[in-house]
Formats: sequence, structure tokens, C-alpha cells
Amino acid sequence: MKEGWSIYNYAFLPTTAPHEEAEVDVLLEGKVWSEGKAFMARYTTDFDCGYETEWWYCIKDDPIDISKLKKKRRYEITRALKNIDVKIINPMNYKDEIFNNTMECFDEYPKQYKPNINYNTFSGEIKMWSQSAICFGAFLKNSGEFLGYAICFLRKEYVSLAHLKVPSKYHSLGTNAALVYAVCTEFLNSNKYNIKYVSDGARNIRHKTNFQTYLEKYFGFRKAYCKLNIVYRPFFKYAINLLYPFRNLIQLFGKQKHIYNLSCLLKQEEIHRSFKRN
Repeated sequence: MKEGWSIYNYAFLPTTAPHEEAEVDVLLEGKVWSEGKAFMARYTTDFDCGYETEWWYCIKDDPIDISKLKKKRRYEITRALKNIDVKIINPMNYKDEIFNNTMECFDEYPKQYKPNINYNTFSGEIKMWSQSAICFGAFLKNSGEFLGYAICFLRKEYVSLAHLKVPSKYHSLGTNAALVYAVCTEFLNSNKYNIKYVSDGARNIRHKTNFQTYLEKYFGFRKAYCKLNIVYRPFFKYAINLLYPFRNLIQLFGKQKHIYNLSCLLKQEEIHRSFKRN
């Protein structure tokens, strides 16, 4: 594996922080394609450029202050905190609860992108979290019932909010609000960590979710606009160019998982080409 890059879902992604420039010489030279099974590489430039683009990271770079929120939003968060305890946990101590919680959440996903997981494989991931992540668990105060969790990775100068899973039956309790508030106060309202921001990741075009909008509306997250760059393995670039004119038609048949994944790739390419027009 080339230094500074990792493979995820058949794509090379930089291991640098979103606000850092990726080392792209290995992509431009073409040598990277001899390693692994990646079909493409994706990276961003011009992070937090100050003007709107079609690509962004959802970040919060200031402390959370409930008193500055609108009355309704402030009420929903304070109500959640009255009913729910959130604490940093060792996920290995709640392995079964986390697995069952995750399965419930995945059961609510559309079949186009519903993950397939099993207990043994997922247990390995939970073990990895216990060694390299900061894990938050949400519990109902009067019973101690496990409601949901958040997994955060402390990176160089920022925190990645990588996973937050709460089954829909616990949404009305304000579990999402309690977890996000705990993450923000832990990392942005204390001096324990030398970070610039908490990131919920880049724009999500594969999962149909309003979570980033929720973060912006209730917790003051914002879009850090940037430029999306894509480099394809040569034969894969030819295939994308061939299929691109039919992207809207392909989208109509996106109920099948493989067709849906192709549609998302073409949507990503459309966003990529929007920067070439500017």
C-alpha cells in the first residue's frame, strides 16, 4: 500500500486529514494501480474554501452552547439529557448490545445499501474500536437500558464521528441529541484534546439520510466546502465515460444493489465534473 493512502470499498482514499493536502504524485504517475483492487482514487482540495461547491465536509469547529440555540431545539436537547445518560465506554463490555443495536439500525436501511454483517466479524470490529476509538454509550436513566452508541476516532488535529447508531424506536427519547451533545462537549468544550474540529465526514450520496442537516440545524455544524477530485484506473475511466450519458436512466433502475452502487458512482462523477465547469 502506498504511504498516505488506504483502500475502502475499492477506492483509494487519503489517510491525511480533510484540511491537509493529499500526496497525489503516486496517482498521477499511475504506479498506485499495481497495488490492491481499487478502481479509483478520491481526494479533496481547497478545504473550507469559503464559497459554495457541490462537495463538503460536515464539521463543527466551535464549542457547543445550548443557551444560543433556538428555544425548541434547546428544549429537545435538555429533555434528552434529563432522561438519558451518555458516558464513554469500553465497547467490549457492551459487545452484544452494540451488535443487536446495529442490526436493528441496518434492518431499517433500504435493501440497495443494507450491509450484511455477522456476529463474529462485527465482534472483531468492536475489538478494534476498543483499542483505537473513543466510544460513547447512551443509557436510559431509570432502567440502564442501552439505547445507542457513537464511535469517534481521534485523528491529527480533528475528531472523526465515524458511527452513530440509534434504532428508530429510541429516536423520540432524544437519544441522537444526547449522543451528539456528549461528543461535542467532550471534544470541543474541554482542553483535553488539541483539535480543530469534529467531522461527520464528507457529503453522503450513497445513504439517504438527513443526519448532516440535523447536525447543522440543532448543533451548529456547518459545511466546509471543498473540491472533489477523482482519478480512475484507466479501463474504469473508459467505462465511466461510456455510462455517464445514461446516468439518469440508470438511476431509474437503482433498486438492485449493484445498479444502485453504479448510480452513486455516476452521481459522484457528476459532482466531480461540476468543478471542471467552474
